[in-house]
Amino acid sequence: MAGDEVAWSIRDALARRLEERDRLILRTLTTHRLLTTHQITELAFDSTVTARHRMQILRGLQAVDRFRPRADRGSHPGHFLLAPAGAALVAEETGEDTRAAVRRARRDRALATMPPPAGWPTCSASTASTPP
Repeated sequence: MAGDEVAWSIRDALARRLEERDRLILRTLTTHRLLTTHQITELAFDSTVTARHRMQILRGLQAVDRFRPRADRGSHPGHFLLAPAGAALVAEETGEDTRAAVRRARRDRALATMPPPAGWPTCSASTASTPP
């Protein structure tokens, strides 16, 4: 399997398990690249608990990746982005280039989990700062 491909077996298993609501979330992640638990709840669910549970399932299916940004105090909500398998599936369903979608998903994951540069302001639970 080449570095920019996702195994057909993973995409096939994912496609069989997705509901229409899941596809909406994945398409929205394709457009916006990153969504918080709160945003996903507003988009597709009636409760945060249900949203978290379904996102955990999508994570287990390798459709999405999750991370929590570092906070000096308190905590941030979960942040979700497409995993390579989710990106490949959306690309297939929309007729886009799957290899480019997988590369973008891998790049987004790498950028999202990088530590901030030295001296870069971080967010606290009560305030958000912007870069200089």
